[in-house]
Amino acid sequence: MDFSCFGYHPDLESRLTFQEKWVLEASRKGIEGKDQADRAFAFLRNEFPACFGKARIRAYGFPGIRQTRWIVGRQQLSVDDVRAGTKFEDAIGRTAWPIELHDHGSGHHWHVFDKDHVHYVPFGSLTPQEADNIVAAGRCIDADKAALSSVRVMGPCMAMGAAAAHALDLAGSGSVHQIDIDALKRRVRDNLERTD
Repeated sequence: MDFSCFGYHPDLESRLTFQEKWVLEASRKGIEGKDQADRAFAFLRNEFPACFGKARIRAYGFPGIRQTRWIVGRQQLSVDDVRAGTKFEDAIGRTAWPIELHDHGSGHHWHVFDKDHVHYVPFGSLTPQEADNIVAAGRCIDADKAALSSVRVMGPCMAMGAAAAHALDLAGSGSVHQIDIDALKRRVRDNLERTD
């Protein structure tokens, strides 16, 4: 197909800046990732029709982008909270993972804590004020960029996922904003207190 009428030239990519080439490559990787997701999803639908037979992919992620969308929670976890090890009244998980920043041209930077340091994730950062039946987990909770970098890793994400499931169970058909937070903390106490 001849695209010359649209200003396309065969050697176009050789004339592009680094940023323009990055955009093209990101687009290619996005298409490749969508294809991989579609194949994995087709496999799950064929192998486990009872679970995935009626499921649909609503949206695809963006490759290479760590932070895309997140909620505005009742509370934002801040880097100051992380550094201070603030233990919130509504804490649902803890971690000692360092602050891990990847937005530097010179590579990523780690801000490692002392060996006894621990910091906590408040339930308020998982719940948007305007919704009664939504609890976020992982990289979409309300936290500033640096704070999120230390809680979006596997361990805290599992703790947040468990807390989200328990909170929704406790809420039943009511609001997650009205649950007994002490009951939630009892259910996730291993994520808050366990030391073995």
